[in-house]
Amino acid sequence: MSAPVAVGYDGSDHARAAVDYAVAEAKQRNRPLLIVHAAVLPFMTASAQAALYWPNGDVTRQALDDMMRGLVDQIAEDEPNLSIRYEVIDSVTAGATMVEVSRECELMVVGSRGRGGFTSLLLGSTSTQLAAHAHCPVIVIRDSAPAGPNHGSVVVGIDGSSQTQAVLEFAFETASLRRAPLVAIHAWRYPVVPDDAMPLVYDPDELATTEGTILAEALAGWQERFPDVNVERKLMPGKATTILLEQARGAKLLVVGSRGRGGFASLLLGSTSGHLLHHAETCVAVVRTREDQ
Repeated sequence: MSAPVAVGYDGSDHARAAVDYAVAEAKQRNRPLLIVHAAVLPFMTASAQAALYWPNGDVTRQALDDMMRGLVDQIAEDEPNLSIRYEVIDSVTAGATMVEVSRECELMVVGSRGRGGFTSLLLGSTSTQLAAHAHCPVIVIRDSAPAGPNHGSVVVGIDGSSQTQAVLEFAFETASLRRAPLVAIHAWRYPVVPDDAMPLVYDPDELATTEGTILAEALAGWQERFPDVNVERKLMPGKATTILLEQARGAKLLVVGSRGRGGFASLLLGSTSGHLLHHAETCVAVVRTREDQ
């Protein structure tokens, strides 16, 4: 069986929106759909005796099975040709369970917050953990945003790091499947000089040319592989997070790598991707290469 598109479901509105998104992804990618509920063991909220009997199946477990089966039946009624299954997995944390499930998946989809999330948090703990540790691309979904400069497009951030080609492969494939234009953005900054340091000597035009070469080399060959995708290239000086947040407003999807070229190898989720996950007004896909896992 081909690797599935998997989605986490906990009964919340955010999770149901993620399920709907995952259904569309599974159809577009011709993949089966796996819906996962992480049944977190109540070690911290109930007596030790209650926790001991949780995995053995009781009223609560039956209710979870009924919830998941009912959801699958609803989807199957609308999508009779889609292969769907569900799993209820005993968990210490929902995030750790979803990370383990991701080992065998083509793609993971998760809502920005779950049923237990604080409304003041833009990104819940499960979403954060999955984006940082998953073994496959992760899409964190959000409500539709107001129209922006690249409305209806797939936007991809390019930084020339080791992850760039994997990020571009996912972005081009997604744009092709959705029949959407692709906007490839390379944001760069002029050298920053501390107040007490001697001014740096550099040629702004030469620096812009160098950064343009990074963008051109990254995109080389992809248009030939995906001739149906209309690509717009944008070389934009400025802070990457600020530029990508603005350019992604109203886009179908923002695609980024888990770490940039300036990231520390020990960090599984870089500052740029982490900031975008927390603040983007559109759905965000985080792509990681096997070498970075």
